[in-house]
Amino acid sequence: MIIVYGFFAVLALLIAGAAFRQKKNERIAFAVSAFVFSCLMYQLAGFAHSLSYNIWYSSATDKLLEASIGALEEKREGQLLNELKSLRENLVVTYEFKGDYPEQALEAVENLTITAEPGEVVNASSAAGLSENHLHD
Repeated sequence: MIIVYGFFAVLALLIAGAAFRQKKNERIAFAVSAFVFSCLMYQLAGFAHSLSYNIWYSSATDKLLEASIGALEEKREGQLLNELKSLRENLVVTYEFKGDYPEQALEAVENLTITAEPGEVVNASSAAGLSENHLHD
């Protein structure tokens, strides 16, 4: 929150400089500086927001890889194959929703962590009720 207050304080100083300077060239310079500073902060805010998406995807992928390795080590290749096929079939990548990848990947992780005997195949439909989003754990 301090960063936001700092942004507005600097912007207010630049606008005040544009309003109260005596020379026209100084007023123009302060006004252009205020505009450029606002554009820069807008871009920075967008970049910071995109970092949160990267964290969600990284976390979901890390958990999916960990569960996949665990399933392979426990000789549950069939279950892993079913979950990966289900993930691929359900993944619809769009700009607006980004394919709901984190949620779908975590659902696959939950399905893969269901204990099964070696060689037993557990599919996504048998894991009803396990689709709660644990992304923010």
